[in-house]
Amino acid sequence: MAWYLDEKETSTRTPIKDGDVIGREGNLAFPHMTKMSRNHLKISIENNLCYITDLGSKNGTILDGKPCSPNIQIMVNDGSMLAVGEKIFRIRRSDKTETLQIQPLALDEVKRAQPLLRPDQKFKIKAIEDEDDEDDKKWAKRKKLKAIILIGLGIILAIAAIKFLA
Repeated sequence: MAWYLDEKETSTRTPIKDGDVIGREGNLAFPHMTKMSRNHLKISIENNLCYITDLGSKNGTILDGKPCSPNIQIMVNDGSMLAVGEKIFRIRRSDKTETLQIQPLALDEVKRAQPLLRPDQKFKIKAIEDEDDEDDKKWAKRKKLKAIILIGLGIILAIAAIKFLA
């Protein structure tokens, strides 16, 4: 049985093992995360169960919407949401050992996690929604432009056919 961290931003699945440390300098390192401590969180796997321990991090760790007390081992469940600094992970368990294709967290899942985070950890959901709206607008503009081009080509072909037949 294997445990994984599914990372939202990059849609990647990272295998985790007993003794892994998440942090700016841990063996699961995110060096550019300013809200993450050097050694933020330790992962323990015992008897196929996964546990996390906040290592006294400055900004804390959030598990399923609840702050974790420092230096206390907490059992996590398959599918638990974990906020470490600016990163949000979903912890997954699988009997399969091959690499799995994962889907990014849906916007509604991220929205559900928002009230559980401190204000400095919240993502800018509005910006994400605005990006989706912009993509929809760009798609609509492209579709209209394509239709105009096709109509224009149709007219040119019709004129050419009339001149050819005349």
